Amino acid sequence: DGGIHREIYLETRNQVHINDAYILTDPDLKGRADIALMVKIHNPRLISHDYKIEIFSPQGALIHEYTIEGWTMQTLQHRIQLNFVSLWSPDNPVQYKCRIQVCEEGGDERSFLFGIRKIEISPDEGFTLNGKSFRMRCVSRLEESHELGLTQSLASIKKDLEAVKSAGFNTINLGLFPPHQKTLDICDKIGLFALEEIPVWKTLL
Repeated sequence: DGGIHREIYLETRNQVHINDAYILTDPDLKGRADIALMVKIHNPRLISHDYKIEIFSPQGALIHEYTIEGWTMQTLQHRIQLNFVSLWSPDNPVQYKCRIQVCEEGGDERSFLFGIRKIEISPDEGFTLNGKSFRMRCVSRLEESHELGLTQSLASIKKDLEAVKSAGFNTINLGLFPPHQKTLDICDKIGLFALEEIPVWKTLL
């Protein structure tokens, strides 16, 4: 089996642009959370730029704003503490938004959604979510159908995941190959844990 079964597109970007962002959250379960942000920037000539970071609440209110001036490196890190945070869970899948901008006319801008949650695993407590014992109810899903084959539309992905959620499951196993990015986005939005395989084959870790 072969062929193209996912989107292919050409993307025009500014000379200096945001490649990606990694957001780590560490809530204290008392209403506060430490947020660590790492931004990957495409800036091979190391041109000095200002960058604006904004955090929005699940209701869309601006709750944090910070501008980093004269930055030349291709990795940017920023740490903040948020108060009165809402925690993500399958029953309450609230998402915050982080927007990062290159401060220039027509500058690049990207937004990332994230949930604030605390996951711990211990021999005594097992799996805990936000300080409470959590039992995973899981089902597997393969990105294949008799109508579309390996091709996946956004509508078909959303339909499958919403059916899993409505059936009472809170976790989905995504199979043996990397899932579509929209699959992970929708899981986070509707409140499903996603079990994603490590991308190795015939390798002893």
